[in-house]
Amino acid sequence: MVLSLFVGIGIGAAAGSKDSGTTAAPSVAGTSPSTTLPPAEGVEPTEPPAETGGTGSALDDPVPVGAAAHVGQWTVKVVGYTPNATDAVHRENQFNDKPGAGEQYVLVTLRTTYEGDGSSDPYFDQTWAVVSTDGTLHEEAGQVWPDQLSDAGNVPSGASAVGNVGFLVKSAEVRGLTLYVEADTADFEKEGAFLALGG
Repeated sequence: MVLSLFVGIGIGAAAGSKDSGTTAAPSVAGTSPSTTLPPAEGVEPTEPPAETGGTGSALDDPVPVGAAAHVGQWTVKVVGYTPNATDAVHRENQFNDKPGAGEQYVLVTLRTTYEGDGSSDPYFDQTWAVVSTDGTLHEEAGQVWPDQLSDAGNVPSGASAVGNVGFLVKSAEVRGLTLYVEADTADFEKEGAFLALGG
């Protein structure tokens, strides 16, 4: 299902699950110890230098690569991007869905730091999607990723987890993709931010 950009629709409200899918992109206002997963075999994400500007409040004003966004009780930073990860995703698990004609997997490597009390799991606190330049939103594809962020488990306050989230997109849309991260705030309101991928 592919829809155009709508204002005020969050990922969680639009989909309500971690399953793969495509829907409308939302418009939102809005150094620590690390638990680092090992690098994926055959995946070499790049980390472009930090840029200036970008608030993350809109698709056309993303947080630049190398800068962090505050989302709910988390700080999220893009630390790597693999625009064609299809082979690596297939090698990771032979049962992962193969892309259709004109499609490919992309992997985004995130460093996510928990700023709340106690500990929490980014998989249950955050939802991830990529948005194409025309506003089409692709939710996380629900496959087994190399070094996936969902394996991080509970992250203590002040600590970070590093891992991959992945998306199935049309090859023609890979250029100019932007990451959207959404999380629940302490009062259960949705809060999100757009982050540049640099690819």
